[in-house]
Amino acid sequence: MKHEYCYATDDLDVDRIVATFTPDGVLDVPIHEHIEGHDGLAAYFEWFAEREYQTRAHNVFNHVIDVDRDTATGEWYYMVLYTLPGRNAETGHGHDDVEFVRTDDGWKLSSTSARRRITREVSADAIE
Repeated sequence: MKHEYCYATDDLDVDRIVATFTPDGVLDVPIHEHIEGHDGLAAYFEWFAEREYQTRAHNVFNHVIDVDRDTATGEWYYMVLYTLPGRNAETGHGHDDVEFVRTDDGWKLSSTSARRRITREVSADAIE
């Protein structure tokens, strides 16, 4: 489910992103206030799509997932690379805490909380 969320977010496929969450799902991210429910999630990702990021690439690693029947918790580090106008890039590194629930439609995200630890903008000149 987490990889589906990452790929859908990188593609900015709002319907697909929202479908990864339960109807009352919660998303807490460093760049926006608390987001809740399918309508709130859709509004956030539509707002996000209007930002100047040209591409996104999520990477998640060092994951730990604990399953207890029909619920699970997970945590891992993430790194996201964004490209900006003018070819500059921005990287965000942090830690995700996630709660999952098994539904009739399979596993869904019920809560995701991202805590950014490092954010850096890198100029296109430095990349070359």
